[in-house]
Amino acid sequence: MFIPQKTNRGSCTQTPAANRRAGSAGLAFYIALLAIVFSLLTPGLSAQDPMQDFRLLEPDTLKHTHVWTPGVLKDQFMMHPDRKSDGWWFPHAPQQHKPAGWNIERVHIGKFFDHMGDRSLTLDAGGNPHIAYGGKHLYYAWYDGTEWHIDTVDDSWDVGYCTSLAFDSGGYPHISYYDRDPNGNLKYAYRDVSGWHIQTVDSSDNSVGLYTSLAIDADGHVHISYSDVTDGNLKYAR
Repeated sequence: MFIPQKTNRGSCTQTPAANRRAGSAGLAFYIALLAIVFSLLTPGLSAQDPMQDFRLLEPDTLKHTHVWTPGVLKDQFMMHPDRKSDGWWFPHAPQQHKPAGWNIERVHIGKFFDHMGDRSLTLDAGGNPHIAYGGKHLYYAWYDGTEWHIDTVDDSWDVGYCTSLAFDSGGYPHISYYDRDPNGNLKYAYRDVSGWHIQTVDSSDNSVGLYTSLAIDADGHVHISYSDVTDGNLKYAR
């Protein structure tokens, strides 16, 4: 009759001291393996000093910093908390070279925004830029020739996607945009001498208001085209 033989399965038959030695050896092996893989992927780092390409940045400077990892990981970033200083380790950023003839500025730092529309930028009569954008809230930024100004137009949550911006004959801005969660509505904001005003244009049961495009006719009437994502329809409001 065949009788299965009992087998030793690591820690089930080893002493506690042997278990610790085996565990330490296994951990050391995996650490060494990860170090080898990391050195192959990031040839710019020195094996003698793996932090030579890093510098310590305080948390309040993160919003001003471009992050970059040497080697093939350059499109990602690494962030390590430093327990002694409560700062963050970031790789050194390479020297930024602007294309000839372009002047690049940071308009709004530290705010979440997403899905900017292709008509979110408009120039006023003086050639100064005005930008409508959002995601967390709806924001409006404009340059007066000297400095940037920023308004929070709609402080509702999760609004300001897919903006379209236009000026009326008086030079006042009008913005169409998407109110995502939980409403899924098309919204419209405009400014006059008394300030900003907000309207919900389409609040049907469907998810409407994506990919907005706004225009103002010679009589000052506002026209908006947009998408009904639920039914897959193009819609128009005036």
